[in-house]
Amino acid sequence: MNPEREFGERFASQLLHEGVMGELMLGEDLIITELRTPLAFVGRSIESLSITKRFGVTIVAVRRHTNAKVVIPEGKEKLENDDVLIVVSKPGAVSQMMERV
Repeated sequence: MNPEREFGERFASQLLHEGVMGELMLGEDLIITELRTPLAFVGRSIESLSITKRFGVTIVAVRRHTNAKVVIPEGKEKLENDDVLIVVSKPGAVSQMMERV
């Protein structure tokens, strides 16, 4: 994939999905995305959301707005309104998830 196309796809994702804050390609088949917690996720545990199974998106870290600390989340941990999620997925998976929640 060429750099201009990659930039265009990342920029389009940020424009289309308000909660997407940034993306970083890891090769051609993996992407790290930083996004605000969707309202549909607030107050729910990571485990109960089953987003890896449902969307192919894995939460690898959470930045807590309350103290700006980045934590590796546990399954039973509940997401808060101002959390920022750092997720890993195949390209397009976060966009599909954001459209369905």
